[in-house]
Amino acid sequence: MALIDRHGLAILDQPFTAYTSNFKEQALRQIIAEHEPVERVSIDLGLKSSGMLPNLLREYRKNGYNIIDKQRGRPPHDQADQTGKPLTQPRERTPTPAELKAENRERIRKKIERLSRLADQEPLWLSLHYCRA
Repeated sequence: MALIDRHGLAILDQPFTAYTSNFKEQALRQIIAEHEPVERVSIDLGLKSSGMLPNLLREYRKNGYNIIDKQRGRPPHDQADQTGKPLTQPRERTPTPAELKAENRERIRKKIERLSRLADQEPLWLSLHYCRA
């Protein structure tokens, strides 16, 4: 309510605002150097979110008392990171229908074997392994 009393109803109709480093620095200076309450600074500056300044102050202290502007959005698709590696992983080869069919047969065979033996029996492949040794 104090924000509307100070700046009017038009303050609520404003779209998203990206604040500059200078703006953030001035806001933090008012809080830290001039010992003004966060709520009052937020209202004076016309910030719609009351949590913006506490978050900004926490990040400021966490980053060694430096203001760091975060990049918004996703990085471009063809860009590489600092190590020179591409940001996206190459796609894995898709198996052929014949490979999928063989893999599914093996899964079904294992499932049938597991369901058909008694709970206290050891698996067939395990008993065959010990017979050969």
